[in-house]
Amino acid sequence: MKTYYLQTFGCKLNQSDSAAIRAALKSRGLREAREPSGADLIVVNTCTVTSRADRSARGAIRRLKRAAPGSRLYVTGCFADRAAGLLAEMPEVDEVFGLAQRQELYHAVSGENDADECLPIPFEPETDFGDKTRAFLKVQEGCDQECSYCVVRLIRGSSRSLRSDEVLRRLRALARDGFKEVVLTGIHLGHWGRDTGEGGLAHLLRRYEEAEGVPDIRLCSLEPFEEIYQVLELMAGSRRIAQHLHLAVQSGSARVLEAMRRSPDPQAIRATVEKARKLMPICAIGADIIVGFPGESDDDFQATMDLLTGAPFTYAHVFAFSPRPGTEAATMPDMVHSKIIKRRSAVLRAAMAVKNLEFRRSLVGSKIKALAISRRDRKGRLAVLTSNYIHVAIEGTPQPRPNEPCEIEITAAERQETVGRIIA
Repeated sequence: MKTYYLQTFGCKLNQSDSAAIRAALKSRGLREAREPSGADLIVVNTCTVTSRADRSARGAIRRLKRAAPGSRLYVTGCFADRAAGLLAEMPEVDEVFGLAQRQELYHAVSGENDADECLPIPFEPETDFGDKTRAFLKVQEGCDQECSYCVVRLIRGSSRSLRSDEVLRRLRALARDGFKEVVLTGIHLGHWGRDTGEGGLAHLLRRYEEAEGVPDIRLCSLEPFEEIYQVLELMAGSRRIAQHLHLAVQSGSARVLEAMRRSPDPQAIRATVEKARKLMPICAIGADIIVGFPGESDDDFQATMDLLTGAPFTYAHVFAFSPRPGTEAATMPDMVHSKIIKRRSAVLRAAMAVKNLEFRRSLVGSKIKALAISRRDRKGRLAVLTSNYIHVAIEGTPQPRPNEPCEIEITAAERQETVGRIIA
């Protein structure tokens, strides 16, 4: 039996795409290898959201080919869609397949023209998450917004949604496969249902709450504006929706937000976060932030600092601005120097590390729903992921089994780790 090795870069939506690729390769008789060396086929599913993501993918391609020089190496994903020619020039790459060409990838693997039997793009019904504890279900694809910095919307196309009946069917199937938690993913999850006339994300969550035989869910990144209060109220009243909110904030400066072609209202973002904290006192609240957008001044950066540190955010994913070919922002004047971006990013990350530690320490003594995951730390302790998105090392006995739901008490929180014990 031929073997393959699959490496994935990027967001949770890419994880869902890779699960579809894994299922398709398995159905064609291939067995997944744990290491690239010796694999007959290597598939790299790429991201292109930043230039750093591009560099990471190209570096991985070179390393993988060195590890398995006799294998064929295929590249797919967003980078493959945006810059197929650039990747095809790499001597390590045998073939490049864009997002809409995955059927051709499967045809290349099987050697047969089985296009009619191939799984439809972009919502393939068959997925295989290997030995992962959690599954990722893509319920929305593409984006209709016109943010000036974003290349992903140019690659992924317009917003499309998986209808609610099909979402529930797939959730039940994942529950039957043993998954206790599923992350709902999308490029613009808050736009779910607008193309199908089903009434938006809140409608989907209401249908989920009424359904039986479905696993717990967690939502991926949301915009801080669209119908967000309805979603927050549903999250707060649910025992099955994780109390974890991640918002695409990007900046705390009204001027920068306007240049980004986003809603230029930092006060609306603050109001959303404060509402979430009022409804869900232990909710983890994260933010995506872009540092160094063209023209970002010291005052603009301070406005972002003030928003992140003044509102009840608990963590932030900080990205250095990266000019993406084909976007408006790539040609804007007043590019911020890389040294300034690096310094500002470090300041923001340090401030949010303090806030995150304060949040985790505030939870000491709290009893929280969690799911045991398979990762163990250097002390051999099994980790659990709480419903409010904290990785906790479990001390003492009993130790949970991987993929086992449990209730824990957080007993300590330090800069590098959070510790707890099993209650039930």
